[in-house]
Amino acid sequence: MKCLKDFIAQNLVENENVGWLLNFSGEASSAGEFRCAILDIFVSPNPEQFENLALPGGEHSSVVDECIKFLRINTGFSNVLTYGYKIAKNSDVASTLHCESSNLNVTNLKSGIWTTVHKILGTECFVNLIINFTIYDCRNGICRQTVGPVQERGQINGLLPVLVGATTIGNSEFLYRNRGVCKISSIMPCSLTILWYQIFGTDKNNSDGIPTECRVILRQILSRVIHNHRRLKYRFILDALCPYKDFKSSYSNMEPQTSIKSIVKFLTVIIEKLFPLSFFGSRHNKSVLMSKISFILKLKLHGRLPISFWIKGLRIKDIEWLGSQSKIDYRELRARQDLLERIIEWFFGHLLSSVIVTFFYCSELSGSPNLLFFRFDVWAQMTQPFLKAYFERYLTLNEKCQGHVCNTEFAHGYLRLIPKKAKTQFRVIFVPLKCREQEKANAELGYMRSVLKPAGCILSYVSSKRKISPDVPSKKLSSPSEISSAICDFKARLLKRYGEIPYLFFIKFDIENCYDSIPRSRAREVINQQLSIYSDFYVRSQSFYDSEKGSFKQISSVNGDLKIKKHGIAIDNVRTVYLTKKDVIEILDKEMENSSIIYGEHCLLRNSGIFQGTALSAHIVDFLYDDLVESHQAFRNEQGAESLILRLADDFLVISTSKLYIEKIETHVWKGFETYNAFSNERKVLSNLNCTDNKSLRFCAIDLDMGTLEVMKR
Repeated sequence: MKCLKDFIAQNLVENENVGWLLNFSGEASSAGEFRCAILDIFVSPNPEQFENLALPGGEHSSVVDECIKFLRINTGFSNVLTYGYKIAKNSDVASTLHCESSNLNVTNLKSGIWTTVHKILGTECFVNLIINFTIYDCRNGICRQTVGPVQERGQINGLLPVLVGATTIGNSEFLYRNRGVCKISSIMPCSLTILWYQIFGTDKNNSDGIPTECRVILRQILSRVIHNHRRLKYRFILDALCPYKDFKSSYSNMEPQTSIKSIVKFLTVIIEKLFPLSFFGSRHNKSVLMSKISFILKLKLHGRLPISFWIKGLRIKDIEWLGSQSKIDYRELRARQDLLERIIEWFFGHLLSSVIVTFFYCSELSGSPNLLFFRFDVWAQMTQPFLKAYFERYLTLNEKCQGHVCNTEFAHGYLRLIPKKAKTQFRVIFVPLKCREQEKANAELGYMRSVLKPAGCILSYVSSKRKISPDVPSKKLSSPSEISSAICDFKARLLKRYGEIPYLFFIKFDIENCYDSIPRSRAREVINQQLSIYSDFYVRSQSFYDSEKGSFKQISSVNGDLKIKKHGIAIDNVRTVYLTKKDVIEILDKEMENSSIIYGEHCLLRNSGIFQGTALSAHIVDFLYDDLVESHQAFRNEQGAESLILRLADDFLVISTSKLYIEKIETHVWKGFETYNAFSNERKVLSNLNCTDNKSLRFCAIDLDMGTLEVMKR
């Protein structure tokens, strides 16, 4: 697989015509835009190749039509370009190739940069590209297939890190990695052959594209690195620079973490002892790379930085293993640039990650994008008591399941613990198990696409149609970004009624152990009641194109209800899933009753509550707490005061001009809502009933000034 620029260059080099790469100013809106586009579009040869292609020439649009006609006749609907096209069988259709519905891929291929690509390559080469290659367009951070045999959406999205991953390096490689995933002996491969393959994905003796002089020098350096690795006392350095911290004497979950400053020192010493100066080329380059170790540790959750950031500041001429930079053509220059990028990506993205996951558990702090690092022995001391109590209280052995991977009756997954600030407190997340066998993985993907996702769309649709009593001033939120608009609307109502912002009373609370405390029978009853007014559901898949952002996303409409934003275009994917009310309830039951976790050699089911992180868990919480707010007498605003109830999952904020209304709610908050098994986290209940100076609060990462109703996000 290669970028379109390399594909064009290779085909033009044979004609000794590469000047366009540097001087091109064709019909694209600008040469710069064209160069950027062909770097973010990738091509890969198809397994089945058609030879001796002799399609009629002509203007660009006609050539594309001839390619589609050829593909439609020879491949049916297996190519994304053939969707919506039929070959006419009689004279009723003027053209042999007949399009019954829009195909956006064809529209894109007939315009934009592709007209220019056609002119540069010539018709013969362009036709070969369209017929015998798969094309992925990864501009704007979204990967979509433009040409080629049909790929599953998950496979296409999975290609994005492969296609553009070499251009970015982040912290995902060392997040949530359990002890034992990487051992000290596995930090560095034991042989040069394996290490070379790890970096370049090819054998050291068959390194196409890597100049010979570069390969010889680099092999010598990497052999030295492997030798140094075998002699290095990693554990001694760890204990000296990142000492063990006793969790028992800590006052919070944050105290026993190892500071980023200490980990930077640890990694710096490791790198100093592993790599000879010749790897960096000079002391200047070594200093530049060492200074960037802290950046990868300080990235926010799932943060990434482009390869240009990691390379910036390096003196290329100092690096001997890159070879001489004078008198080389474009192809040679590109090969050496690729060599440098692969080494840097391996250095930061693989080697440093391997060292980190060997000694530290990395996770975000619950409710924050900031990362924490714990030595594995400290992490075990923190989590084992919690896990023991959690298993005893909520889980039971699944005696029906023997083969965890092949048993499709149960939805298997693992537990992930996200530390909270309070000592011994963790958020428990269910992480679905991914099957490695292709056939079973495809079956799981099919179940997700045809069952779970449509069921989720149906539940969202039913929830959105629920009518709320005018006595309940409730506003359900789907994300923190909606808080600001809800507050602004409330502020406008106050100004219209009072001419100013009156003194406001409030109470903020959340439900303790929300997912663990969900009463499944009550949740099933509530959802069944809401579904009862519907007989069946049709979920229609759509592709949504935002013409302003130039981005695509997949959306679904339920029973024809589709809301399109301004400047948006919906493209029907001609895929509909039909589910009855009974089907939805059965899917819900399976999610609640048959979701099980694998721990060691055991498979465990819940005896109460639900797992956070399963496909429909958030929907279950929404239905239950919507019903709580709608049905419980505490939330009825019978006095007619201006009030607002905001709820995001299990976080509640109630604001009112009536002190009596807030007092009524506070009384029930302290008592709990027994019918829903919902009891507040007493440490987090906050109100201003007894504290008139409390004019500000923080709700779901949003700061709110209660005097002015100004909203600010930190």
